[in-house]
Amino acid sequence: MCSYPNLPEGMCVAGTLVWARPAHAQVPLWNAHEVNGNIVAIMRGPAPPAPGVGYAVKLQHAQLAGAKAVVFVDYDTDAAKFTQMPAVLPLPDGSEVEARIPTCLILAQHAKFLQESANHELIYYSDTPACQAGFVRIPVQERTRLHKHEAAALMAEFFDARRKEKGADDIECSSKNLWRRPADATEPVRTSELDHISVQ
Repeated sequence: MCSYPNLPEGMCVAGTLVWARPAHAQVPLWNAHEVNGNIVAIMRGPAPPAPGVGYAVKLQHAQLAGAKAVVFVDYDTDAAKFTQMPAVLPLPDGSEVEARIPTCLILAQHAKFLQESANHELIYYSDTPACQAGFVRIPVQERTRLHKHEAAALMAEFFDARRKEKGADDIECSSKNLWRRPADATEPVRTSELDHISVQ
């Protein structure tokens, strides 16, 4: 559900999702640089008996951080449906907050599907003049491909590590061959001489 008016039916807002820090956005966001230009997920509440933080405060901090949309996440893990319509009320000082970006509220049980740093889509459909129904869609994420120079650097790192491992293996093999040297000998015993050494 959304409190942002005048959204055209079927409107889709797409972008990378980032969780707000702090989660309830009760203060200006600590990770504003990550939120800027992205969709931000903010927890509703905190739940009683902690003092609550209104949607207006959360929305204001999200907009100041440059978010393109907000996904509010309910805190009631037992709720199977919405029992009240979310609304952006005046701030504690009485001033109004203009909703300049789309916002929505999802149930707590659906929060597990949100993926940090993944692409998400907020799709809205007309319902009432002040609020719209819709859903949050998480498209199949594309596999990230390495650039040629990144792939070359990764392969060089792999072969360098393998050469170091091989060197360590050679040293280990040399140390295991020391059993061939008798205590009073100055030269290693040849393999052909092992047949003439009796074991007591």
